[in-house]
Amino acid sequence: MEINKELYIELLQNELIYERAEHQNTIADLEKEQKYKKLNESDLKRNINEKHQIHQEEKELEKRIEFLEALIFELGDDLDEQKATSKKVIREMKKEAYDIGMVMIRQELENKELKIELVKLKEEDFEEDRKQITEEIAKKLDAEAIS
Repeated sequence: MEINKELYIELLQNELIYERAEHQNTIADLEKEQKYKKLNESDLKRNINEKHQIHQEEKELEKRIEFLEALIFELGDDLDEQKATSKKVIREMKKEAYDIGMVMIRQELENKELKIELVKLKEEDFEEDRKQITEEIAKKLDAEAIS
């Protein structure tokens, strides 16, 4: 069987064209894969950096929360202390007010007693003045009667 050389050459040329096309497709596929690999590596690096940054921010937030919690407890202690101080001051003020009220009541009683004494003294003075005036009038009347 004789091989037709022209057909054989054409067959080989077609096969070469096919192999070249396959080779080009393979190279294009490899280039696409390499491009996607680089993109994936870039995304992975970016994701790692973002995760690291988020982790750092979380640490900072945790520190801030701890600081704020400590501050809240400190403020609570301060409020408790102020509350106790206020209660003590109010208790002392109530005692002072009570003592002042008692002093005022005593002074009012003393004032009433002094007024009563003053009235008695005025009555006694009035009575003495009345007696003297009566005696003087009686002396004048006696003196006039004698004369």
